[in-house]
Amino acid sequence: MGLSSSRIYLDSCIAIYVVERHPVYSASIEALMQATAATFCYSPLVRLECLVKPYRINNAALIALFGDFWAAHEPVELPAPVFEVAARLRACHSGLKTPGAIHFAAAIHHGCAEKWTNDNRLNVVAPRLARKVIPWDAPPIGSGTRLIRSALSLPPFLSRGRCILPSGDSSPAVRIERGS
Repeated sequence: MGLSSSRIYLDSCIAIYVVERHPVYSASIEALMQATAATFCYSPLVRLECLVKPYRINNAALIALFGDFWAAHEPVELPAPVFEVAARLRACHSGLKTPGAIHFAAAIHHGCAEKWTNDNRLNVVAPRLARKVIPWDAPPIGSGTRLIRSALSLPPFLSRGRCILPSGDSSPAVRIERGS
């Protein structure tokens, strides 16, 4: 039985692992994508991050492979409200970097059920909902990174007493509260 959700936002690392055929992670990710009844989406920021290396090394074949990958999935835009939510997320979570906040805000804005990434810093934003996608005993990329899947059911993890985003609302109406 496959996983089911309407939309899943793919972080840059997921696209890179699949397109560049990472020897450890690509097969697991592809199998999970095939077993998941969802629309996979990406933002212009994901495209930017994925294309830096191919452009840097002038690899037209790799650029074309990314083009094929994008054609198979749904692009989502980054309108102004995404940046407002990203700013508020960064204000609430000091360890969250700007690109990560933008990715997370895009997933929220576009109503994605999940955001797939390998960035374990997402645990700071979504500690109770981070779930492993590949075995934890797989060789890590860098120190302490893991591929995780984090559902974006907003209130349970963004209402930790400091940062609250209204459930089901894609507007930037984020209320920041000071912890008790």
